[in-house]
Amino acid sequence: MDLEIRRVTQSDWLALATLVCNLRPHLDTAGFLERAAFQHRYGYELHAAYEGDVPVGLMGVRACCTLARGPFLQIDDLVVSELRRGAGIGRHLMDYAEAYARTLGLGALYLEARPTAIGFYETLGLTHHPSPVMRKVFE
Repeated sequence: MDLEIRRVTQSDWLALATLVCNLRPHLDTAGFLERAAFQHRYGYELHAAYEGDVPVGLMGVRACCTLARGPFLQIDDLVVSELRRGAGIGRHLMDYAEAYARTLGLGALYLEARPTAIGFYETLGLTHHPSPVMRKVFE
């Protein structure tokens, strides 16, 4: 597999919308672009995996630091093309994320996983974090 992973600029985002919207069906292209631009203002970056010129994976990340966790890389989104799932692209993206976090001087990775993806993340050495995710939605 000839795979290149790199940080992408906003000019590349439109070409990546199909990947995201496949896993996030509540979003359309405009919704993805709007949310990514909003998050980008607060440090969100998109990194994409390409086979040749074809995007086959995408990961949204941001460097964070909290009093409880210290410095870490938050992985907000990890998406692999439906046609390429099982080909190791997700594993390559996660390896890339860890290397990227280390270059930033961050000591950990955090993410929220869909129940169907927990086993995948466990095979990569991620463990469950004891603090639950809480939320309050404003209407």
